[in-house]
Order: sequence, then structure tokens, then C-alpha cells
Amino acid sequence: MSKWKAGIALAALGIGLVLNNEQEIKESYQKVKTWVKEKVRKDKKEPAVDNEERKREDKKNEIPERFLCRISGKLMEDPVISPYGHCFEKQEIEKYLKMQELCPITGKPLALADLTPSFTTRAAINKFKGEINALI
Repeated sequence: MSKWKAGIALAALGIGLVLNNEQEIKESYQKVKTWVKEKVRKDKKEPAVDNEERKREDKKNEIPERFLCRISGKLMEDPVISPYGHCFEKQEIEKYLKMQELCPITGKPLALADLTPSFTTRAAINKFKGEINALI
């Protein structure tokens, strides 16, 4: 057994011991080896995370990009759509258009009167929120 192998094994465990002789190295190596075998055996018996639980967590953390306001990046509550096909949170685009009457995405002229409520997007967002609430 080399000091190098024993040192790597101990460093991996964060033990940080300095071993002075061959016997200490062998004993420490055996302890590490036993610990690793036990850990592997335990992990095989107990799955780390249930697959369904992982899917639920992924779903909660993954908001579809089309549900996010193009200005604030937040989940929209009252989405409106521009004639250029871009959705925004109504309050955010209203604030933006008070400063300049241009689409923040295309740079083309845009007025408040050009915006229409996006009922389809709102329904999809509400459905998504309901699915997330059902997972919690």
C-alpha cells in the first residue's frame, strides 16, 4: 500500500491526519475502505430521492418562459399582448410606455391602446399555478 493512496483516501474524507508509519497507513486505509463499502451499501438500499418527488420539485422550479414578463422577468398576473406578439405584465408595460412609446423588444412604435388582454396566456398561467399548488 502506498502512502499516496492512503493520503488521497483520507483527504477525500476530510480527515486531514498525518500518518507516521506503515501500520498507521494500513489501518487508516482499511477504515476508509470499510466506510466507503458501508456508504455504498446504504445508498443502494435507500434511493436518494423518489423519482416522483424529483419531478414535482423540477416542475415547481421551472416556470415556462412564455409566462414571464419580458420587462420584469416575473410571472405575469395580468398579461397583455402587443401587436408584435410579445406578452407583458400590464402594469410593467404601462410604466414603460409612459417613459417612451416604443415596444421594448422591437423598438417599434407602441401605445397603450395597441395592447390587448391575453386571456389565453392568463388561462395557461392559472392552470400552471394550479398544477404547482397541487404538488405542494
